Amino acid sequence: MCRKERYIAFWRLTEKYVFLCFFISAFFLAACGDSDSGVGANEQQAEEEYDDSSSSKSVKSSSSTKSGSIAKSSSSKKSSSSTKNSSSSKTSSSSVSSSSEKSSSEGSEISSSSSFEQNLSSDTETDEDSLYKSLTCYRGLDISDAYLTKCEKSFFESCLPQRDVYVSEETGEKFMCYKTGWIPYMDSLEIGCGKEENGIVKYMGGSLSGIYGCRNGDWSLLDFNDKVYGFCWDGRLADTIVTTGDYRYVCDGTKWKMLSANEYLGKNCSDLEVIELYGQKEYKCRKSRWTELTSLDSLYGLCLEDSLGVMKVKDDFYHYICKDYEWTKATTEEVLGECTEDRNFEMLEVYSYYYICDSGAWRSPSVLESIFGVCKPERSKEWDTYQNVYYECIGPEWKWTEITPDRIVGECIEEWQGMTFGKPYSYICDKETWRKFTDVEKKLKMPCIEENEGIKKSYTLNSDTKTEYYQCKDGMWTKITEEKYLEE
Repeated sequence: MCRKERYIAFWRLTEKYVFLCFFISAFFLAACGDSDSGVGANEQQAEEEYDDSSSSKSVKSSSSTKSGSIAKSSSSKKSSSSTKNSSSSKTSSSSVSSSSEKSSSEGSEISSSSSFEQNLSSDTETDEDSLYKSLTCYRGLDISDAYLTKCEKSFFESCLPQRDVYVSEETGEKFMCYKTGWIPYMDSLEIGCGKEENGIVKYMGGSLSGIYGCRNGDWSLLDFNDKVYGFCWDGRLADTIVTTGDYRYVCDGTKWKMLSANEYLGKNCSDLEVIELYGQKEYKCRKSRWTELTSLDSLYGLCLEDSLGVMKVKDDFYHYICKDYEWTKATTEEVLGECTEDRNFEMLEVYSYYYICDSGAWRSPSVLESIFGVCKPERSKEWDTYQNVYYECIGPEWKWTEITPDRIVGECIEEWQGMTFGKPYSYICDKETWRKFTDVEKKLKMPCIEENEGIKKSYTLNSDTKTEYYQCKDGMWTKITEEKYLEE
């Protein structure tokens, strides 16, 4: 069979199956027509509800209630509502965190089915599903793109924090699931807030997402203390919170302020022996103020009347003295005494450290003074050695000097002729005089003295230099030629 004939046969067979499939599909569509029309109506209704709820996303100040109730905004409904948002209540002293924990507890108003159902709708229908008919639920990170549906009871019992939102179609109010409770929600930061909204707390989405509270006509972002201790505003003025660390925080109407020790314990104290505890720290009374105990107070006890002038030594070096009812670091004079004229040049050792009384003040010695002692006037011209170097007491200090042999071993006498002194090739006794080696004598390593008269010496620095020739004549080395050097 040729290719063209095969194609024709294939298409004829396909036409039969297509017709059969079309016939079966038409039969089922005719049978299910009523149910399809119902589904389409429901979908259209859901889309209309989404459009209506989306158009009312911006929550205006006038529509928010102080209690945060999700019921209608009528006055009777406000007074009977028990589904108050714990963080938005004016009289609440607990934090947002504690409110969230409270809402998740067994007795929570938000998650309690009895009180929640009573206030969720104004209708008196007994059908449980009807309690949620006036609410639209959103689930998703962004309300505008979130999945929306009619609210069910399970939605409120296990909400997703900072993802779930429900909206009352009757009042337009929105609430965000925050931690384990519900908090009023606004899409964007509203311009100002009314007096009737003072103390209300709302969660705001968008780029500036966070928890905001109405304070003095403006929305203020809650700080850390507001979240921990509850929103601070005029209605909580002077409210005091005691923390687990025993500190006191007081609301001044705009922020929580931690009380200082003087504010809590009281100003103008007078008893020097009393120790008070605040915030797990101990305080003492000094100069009519409470000050924290120092490590020295803990180590030696309080500096009181019977301790004045007492000296204490820490780590074998640091000296502390009780003075003016405080332990303070002792001065050098307090440790060593006053440096008077009759103690001038006196050196004292205190725990392996040396001090010298010099012209009315104590000072630390130099390295050489620590080795040789103080260079006093009566020690002038004295000399000593340190690391093979000679030092002499000149004026008020030790200075490097070159000490001649006659000051050490005495004058050069005839019996010492040719004797050297000091480092190799430094000094030599020649003709009853101590003299230094000349450069040539150092180079040839031999002095030209009477005993060496006529001796010849050669010197070659290295293979690249020319050899030099010398002869000892009349007490000094004289250069000679190679020919003269080689002569007998």
